[in-house]
Amino acid sequence: MQGSVFGSPHSVWSSNKMEKDVFPAHASALQKSKLDLPLADFIKSTAAAIALLGTRIDEAGGDLEMDLVDWVSTAVFSGAMDAMFGGEFLGISDESTTAAFRSNFVKFDQAFPLLASDMIPSVLLRFIPPLSAGIKARNDLALQFEQWVIRGMPGLEEGVIKEMVNVGLKSGWSTRVHILPNASATVHLQVSLPNQKANAPHAALWSLLYILQSPILPSVLSEISTIKSSSLSLPVLSTSLPILSSCLHETIRLATSSFSIRVVEEDFFLASNTPSSLDEKSDAKAAVPKREGWVVPAGSRIICATRVPHLDTNHWGKDAEEWDGTRFVDREGEGNERSKRAREVRGFGGGISICEGRHLATAELQAFLVQVLSAFDITIASEQQDLASASKIKIFGSKDGVAPKLAEGRVGMGVRQFSVGSSVKVRVCRRQLEV
Repeated sequence: MQGSVFGSPHSVWSSNKMEKDVFPAHASALQKSKLDLPLADFIKSTAAAIALLGTRIDEAGGDLEMDLVDWVSTAVFSGAMDAMFGGEFLGISDESTTAAFRSNFVKFDQAFPLLASDMIPSVLLRFIPPLSAGIKARNDLALQFEQWVIRGMPGLEEGVIKEMVNVGLKSGWSTRVHILPNASATVHLQVSLPNQKANAPHAALWSLLYILQSPILPSVLSEISTIKSSSLSLPVLSTSLPILSSCLHETIRLATSSFSIRVVEEDFFLASNTPSSLDEKSDAKAAVPKREGWVVPAGSRIICATRVPHLDTNHWGKDAEEWDGTRFVDREGEGNERSKRAREVRGFGGGISICEGRHLATAELQAFLVQVLSAFDITIASEQQDLASASKIKIFGSKDGVAPKLAEGRVGMGVRQFSVGSSVKVRVCRRQLEV
């Protein structure tokens, strides 16, 4: 995927430096113990967006109607960029350059599923408009990264990006696009973009839409009222917000469609769950049950479609398709069995390829929800309920809520995205709540 999706040349993606140095650097820099600074940069960025929205509300007379999709997408995207690249990556550019960066990212992200499938011969990509546009956008993003690296990565003191860039530079990979196209140390940095920048804004939107339209909202507000915005940190977010954490796990359960893919190295027999019969040739005392199953040859790809078990009524109950914000909140007399079930949510994948940025992504989402719900009273505009462009979402203990239409063609790509140009009209005012 390094080559087909991100445009890295063979000399980069086939290098043993990837597994020996780049991937370990990525994993090491995203450990919980190293997330304080990126989380602080995220919170600083989103706090600025919230303050600006507060000013707009005041100027509008205390009540403002706006598009929640556009505002959340912009705020979370910018915050996630600051968390990974420091506060000056987008900040050093003027508004037109920043807008161009986001536009290029959207084009690249729209091409991502087909590029990731690796099913279209490279010689044909330029004849498919969405793919050719996505590849051009990807190359423009790489150039912007490259220029930033050449400047010395201003605004970035430490973190995963700095460590990955340094690995690339020490490996002798070019930092000049015109010398070796797309072979710079910054090309593989785009791996950090899709998960954080494509998934995070939509995860934040899903979470807000579910919480705002659920009877659980008062409980969430009561819980976050005990948290000071100035004290938001990884330990506080991970231990002091059981209801909000449950809401987030439930959102990830319902609003993700992730594939976990493995390549089979040796032929093996995949047995079904139950034996079908007894081997008649075997001695009765040592009867060996025959099993139904399948022979899976080496070289096959096995896909775990995590959304299937996420909606399994045998496991989650008859309300499996309903969003229940208390699903993972422990109840008296039950021990911690309900919170343990959060481990069975595989929105971040699983096994050796589980998303290494999951701790940062979760903390960012929790922090953003605390900031927004503490600052504003948000209600879905009544006319939104009747829009043909809206889809219904099932919420436990409430009538159906509304959400934008889903984008097509992104099965297995992470958080379920809303279609481009979709909107949710809301009314916003300042919340009278001390935080």
